Amino acid sequence: RKIQIRNIHFRGTVAADGFSEHIHLLNINAATDVTISDCWFSGWRGDGIYLGSSNLAETERHNKSIVIKNCSFDGMNNDNRNAISVIDGDGVEIDNNSFTRCTRSNMPGAIDLEPDPNRFSVIQNISITRNKFDKIGGSVGIIALVLPLAQKDLINPSRNILIQGNIINGLIDSNRSKGITLIQHQNVNDTDTANEITIKGNNINNTSRPFVLLGIKGVTIENNAFSDSVFSGLISNINDHKSQDVAFKNNIFEYMGSIEGSGITIFSSNNISFTDNVFDNIGLSSGTYGIAISIPNINVNMIRIENNQFKGKTTTHALLLNSYTDPAKYTIQNNSYDTNIKPVIYQ
Repeated sequence: RKIQIRNIHFRGTVAADGFSEHIHLLNINAATDVTISDCWFSGWRGDGIYLGSSNLAETERHNKSIVIKNCSFDGMNNDNRNAISVIDGDGVEIDNNSFTRCTRSNMPGAIDLEPDPNRFSVIQNISITRNKFDKIGGSVGIIALVLPLAQKDLINPSRNILIQGNIINGLIDSNRSKGITLIQHQNVNDTDTANEITIKGNNINNTSRPFVLLGIKGVTIENNAFSDSVFSGLISNINDHKSQDVAFKNNIFEYMGSIEGSGITIFSSNNISFTDNVFDNIGLSSGTYGIAISIPNINVNMIRIENNQFKGKTTTHALLLNSYTDPAKYTIQNNSYDTNIKPVIYQ
């Protein structure tokens, strides 16, 4: 308890010794009231910082009130695991840090909130704010939440996560990583505990997908700028990981889906809303196909799309719907469209 770590250079040997998933620079387990500030983490082989319950599997211990601020994380060669892994944490603040050149292509990302599949695992009251990410690799997300158990199976459901004011840049090549990925292995319903996640005021650029939401309930995404993705933002999978209660407000989506052709794709979901957003130059760079919001699945209920702007030369349609969609499931009103953009196309 009550530990301060500051002004230290934690220097790893990834350049000489290569990747090793479980060799970390700072390994913290079962700690309370820890502040890590003004430190430099470089060249780690596994994680820069690992917040676990134990180094032994299935051991219940918890971390509480952990602050990581004003630190620099340089993976040096994108051949590590994560800059920060949170396996267990209640009250974790990650604020005003910089992250660069980290995470190999088959590991999660820069910050990975990913508990082991134990009922006692705790991931709640987490804030990730004012950080800068550049040249980040990984296969899950530059900022990732991966919950292997459903809310109903956890003693303490995962909730209250804030991702705000971050600047996120992926790799600008064929190995682009995803921006923000939130996954819980469940199909949500009205009785499940909401995740209570806010994604606000971030700039997310140069990603494969700007965001992924799978099996998540209760997300507000507002005042963000998403740009330059090759695939669409994704909500739910075709047949599983149903999501619910997701609200998009006052965001800018531009130059998204340059390979896939869509800005946002929604599969089986319930209560998804888009209000006061701007969709600009969505779709293939050739301008032959550009769908701002694609909803090809009929298992989508309560969709509200209002007061949005659809613009740009590459955007051809604002909305794609399944031909068998029930019109009663949708509210589409007060949107504006450039003259080259058709409001709806059916598939």
